[in-house]
Amino acid sequence: MDSKEIIKLCRFICVVQRILANKETSDSHSILMDENVRREMLVTFGVTVDDGELEHQRKDLSEPDIAGNKINNSGKRVVEVFNENDNLVLITPKGLPTRLNPITGTFSTIYLCFSSSTIANYFNIKELADRGSKHTPILTYCDLETEQTGLWKRKRWVLEDVNWQKWNNDIDAIEMANKLELDCEIQDFSNRIIKSSEKNIRQTNEKSQREMIEWVEIAKHNNEFQDYNKLYSMAELEECIKELPNESATGLDKIHDKFIKNMSKGKHHQVLGFINKIWRVTGYPKMWKQNMIWPVLKLGKPEELPESYRPIALLSCFGRLMERMVHKRLYWMLENKEQLGKNQSGLRKTRSTTDQLVRLEHEIKVH
Repeated sequence: MDSKEIIKLCRFICVVQRILANKETSDSHSILMDENVRREMLVTFGVTVDDGELEHQRKDLSEPDIAGNKINNSGKRVVEVFNENDNLVLITPKGLPTRLNPITGTFSTIYLCFSSSTIANYFNIKELADRGSKHTPILTYCDLETEQTGLWKRKRWVLEDVNWQKWNNDIDAIEMANKLELDCEIQDFSNRIIKSSEKNIRQTNEKSQREMIEWVEIAKHNNEFQDYNKLYSMAELEECIKELPNESATGLDKIHDKFIKNMSKGKHHQVLGFINKIWRVTGYPKMWKQNMIWPVLKLGKPEELPESYRPIALLSCFGRLMERMVHKRLYWMLENKEQLGKNQSGLRKTRSTTDQLVRLEHEIKVH
């Protein structure tokens, strides 16, 4: 976009702002029918602003807001967008028809396409063949070429021949921070584990790093059963810890499942305290909400295409442990209180597709 087009765009914004500034004027039709306004809109867009379009805009301007003022909602939103984004560039070419007025047979440009200034020159917009609608189909495409980057090989913990006793002792030797907030307690606990792990456990090498993506949220709510809402016991925690896999990927906190398995009894009590505190106050640590989206190449797919990858969300192992505990209790409650339908077989133990096929065959024979 050259300087002349930028000036034209600014003039259009001024026109809209002037309309909005006069929104309390009773004769809104005269504002939009003003020849100077029409001339400036014509110069800005290079398209015909016919009387039918002006009447449409007059009706839009005449719609009162909550306070009883008359505003042009479309124009106001354009101004708001530009005020919020200093890096926007209008890439819709001058005179591109995007809507046909069925009454007058004239075209106007009501669909605008914007881009950031850094990539605006790579975009092209063209009009497609008529589809029998008053709205003209427009194709927007980008000629920007992206460079293929190498996959990020994360550092992994080498967990063979680790002196877990020394690892636990070094965690205890690190001074605990005097924090009262739950997030701070969990963050401090995780930091002490990582410091001891970096001292006692070897890591593999890594390549170039990719951008990490944060993903939120997780929620929990069920007040129907009293037993379901009670605090968790050490027996429940230990049962779930035994089920943790030995080979699993770490989340952003770099805590491995095997770290949790080899923690001392005292640290397991500390983890249980965190989980019960979360369960009691219905909160969730911020660091357990953060996921890293890891792209996994599908078998036989070309590496250079984005659609060849399957996104995998890597969560905190502490968060996964708590989810396992919640799921185990919830599943037991639903099964024992017969809250699941008798015909449901999906995601239930000792049930499969075969059960559904046998049931279907039985119904066919009976009826």
